[in-house]
Amino acid sequence: MNGVNYQDETILGIVIVSLIGGDALRDCLSRTMETGAPCVAMLGAHDDDIIRLQEDFPSIQFIASDGQPVPVRRQRGVQILDTPLVALLEDSSLPEAGWEKAVISSFTSERTAAAGGPVSLAETLTGPYLALGCGEYGRFHPGRFPLLTTSSAGQDELLPVSRLPGNNLAYRRDVLLPLIKDMAQGLIEGEVNHRLMEDGWLLVMNPAMTVSYAHQDRHGARLKTRFQHGRLFAGNRVEGASWPVRAVWAIKSAVLPLLLTMRGVSSMRYAVRPSRWPEVVFWIFIMESAWALGEATGYLRGRGQSLEAWS
Repeated sequence: MNGVNYQDETILGIVIVSLIGGDALRDCLSRTMETGAPCVAMLGAHDDDIIRLQEDFPSIQFIASDGQPVPVRRQRGVQILDTPLVALLEDSSLPEAGWEKAVISSFTSERTAAAGGPVSLAETLTGPYLALGCGEYGRFHPGRFPLLTTSSAGQDELLPVSRLPGNNLAYRRDVLLPLIKDMAQGLIEGEVNHRLMEDGWLLVMNPAMTVSYAHQDRHGARLKTRFQHGRLFAGNRVEGASWPVRAVWAIKSAVLPLLLTMRGVSSMRYAVRPSRWPEVVFWIFIMESAWALGEATGYLRGRGQSLEAWS
């Protein structure tokens, strides 16, 4: 396991995946430029003004998406950078003060291969987006870190965990590259992190490595998108399994709307102020029901074209 030279000013590179584009992307790029770290912006199909972006942000490398889904764009970004550490962000989120230093300090142990941090939810978000944030990131609130830990104690506030968020995470690039080079679906963090843990590496959460989910990801909040993400998850889980196994998983998915809603509500208590709970609970149930229906479909019919919907 390789150590890291923390005196190297180019130790960290950043991959920004554009989900929203426009002002959201520009806000994220402006905040990222303050770190001085090398940055690659993986554009989406909605980003058509690449020349203007290059003029306004000359230090950032922009790569057209060619219609590729998010995991593939992540994969390409990691391959383009040549820094020892690489962080993954989405333009829905803005790094908070001290984020870059927190990313680097998360890798003080040579056993650590991946790190993540909280994704706080901006109060300016409307109900559907707060619900989306609770479902995606609520479990990674600092108050819930102990529920994720694989150890009774962390070092310097770093807590070994079994899961990381899909946004605001970082890897040792030399460890990550061999895992993703042959992944046709791209960098799907759940699969990568599982393999890292199987190989004896640590995943850690750092409370200081915080970003704010501040821009509304309209595509991500669509019920069709939630359905497709659920289907992709289930399709990958049962790939190659027999029909009886698939059927059992599909039957189990009948309880998911209630189960996932309860989990989202549990996260909501930490991430959202109480006056907004009724509105957010409603949207959590709607979104998690769409995900659950997608899971049931994935177990019975496979992932279909669900990866392509992750754009």
